[in-house]
Amino acid sequence: MTSRLLAEREFAFRGVSGNAAALGAGTGKAPPSIGFLHKQVPKKEEETYGCDLALLVRGRVPGALRVESAELVQVKKPESGEGGLGGSAGFRNSWRIDTKQLADILEWSETAAYWLIDGSGEVFVVPARLLRGILEERGKLSQGSAAVPYSGIRAMAIPLPEFLVDLVIGLWIGTARDTTLRLARGETGSTRPRHIVEIEVRFGEQHGG
Repeated sequence: MTSRLLAEREFAFRGVSGNAAALGAGTGKAPPSIGFLHKQVPKKEEETYGCDLALLVRGRVPGALRVESAELVQVKKPESGEGGLGGSAGFRNSWRIDTKQLADILEWSETAAYWLIDGSGEVFVVPARLLRGILEERGKLSQGSAAVPYSGIRAMAIPLPEFLVDLVIGLWIGTARDTTLRLARGETGSTRPRHIVEIEVRFGEQHGG
């Protein structure tokens, strides 16, 4: 499910990168570029997955700016019987949240997010902190898991494309904390993300230069 979703995003990023290159044509400078590289991390016996997805963003404008940030994501499909992947969307959807998984991802990054897929395939992006707040108020954090309905997240959810714009261009989300960056790179030993996406934005130089 996550791999299919990332394949769609990669296709979209190719179009964005092509548009950026076209805008830079004829300026006498190397065109802007946006790279998207998806890697699935093989699991070894002694390792555990710390999150479904780590998004590692690197940006550079020579002589002006160099940034690296990471965002951690859990991906959830709706519960069966609550719309399901082939059922109706909207208020009937709910998602089962593992409370330990939620606590763990927030320990790694306070800006962590959940991608909640509804019954029609639309992706709602919500802060992990919002889900924690909902479960805490309902007294569910001590349970192993609890369902969160669409009605609980709809006011705070944003579409996936908007989330990616904020991540790549605005730097409104993500963290530059070293421990989180190391997890996003797959360098933390026994805990790794299931998928790693490296997004590289460059302006004023050839990609890879």
